[in-house]
Amino acid sequence: MSPSTNTLTKAQTKARGLDQPWREPAPITDLKRTRGGWSIGTKNNGFFLSRKQLGNAKPPKIGDMIYVYTHRGSMIRGVDLRDEALFYKTDAELEVEHEQWVEEREARERKRFEKNRRKLDRQFASLPDVFQRRVSWFRAWNPDFRWKEEAYELSCCVDAVKIAEAMKTPAGVQRFQKMSHAKQQEKVPDLYDGHSGNSFGMACHLAWMYLKDPLLVIAEHGALTPLVGCEAYGCHHPRPDDVMECLGSHTEE
Repeated sequence: MSPSTNTLTKAQTKARGLDQPWREPAPITDLKRTRGGWSIGTKNNGFFLSRKQLGNAKPPKIGDMIYVYTHRGSMIRGVDLRDEALFYKTDAELEVEHEQWVEEREARERKRFEKNRRKLDRQFASLPDVFQRRVSWFRAWNPDFRWKEEAYELSCCVDAVKIAEAMKTPAGVQRFQKMSHAKQQEKVPDLYDGHSGNSFGMACHLAWMYLKDPLLVIAEHGALTPLVGCEAYGCHHPRPDDVMECLGSHTEE
């Protein structure tokens, strides 16, 4: 490839030389100038190229050959345009970017938590005792639970109580879960409208447990443990003695 109008460091040049573009180079077939850069499409993929990433090179145009280097299959770490290296990020640079992204995300999440703290406190206070014990258990074992996970967990718990109150029996909850969305809204009109499949499923599961045996609510894993794991969530085991005795009695059934 020809020399670039953009200057790469020695480390970037070396890493790029050992790398391979994601799929074969392809001509630009779709191009739209947007704020801060260009939306680019080829037969292989589509992505956004910022003005900063373009650097000193001439703007892209339809038909230009473009090479894309990726990290872990999806993150764009480098782009060559018309055989010129526009930019390339080393593993060390990607790690720094990731750390900055994590810090910025955590700052946003902490800010959102503080904004919603009173609402979350009210939701917690409205819950029956076993649900409060459930949330308190996660809080006790994960010092970051409140700002990281609590809003999600509470959305499940609050709606679990609503579903249980509306459907009355474990069998009723099972029927509710199989209903159409419209029918579910008729039965429980004020359900949270931002549920994912996972959070709605957990709300129904907790409702079923609450009606089967309230202590099972405390025993059940945290709503996001399938994604983050028990230890990170604060989903510590074993649970308190009365909960473990409850689990034992149901295991023997």
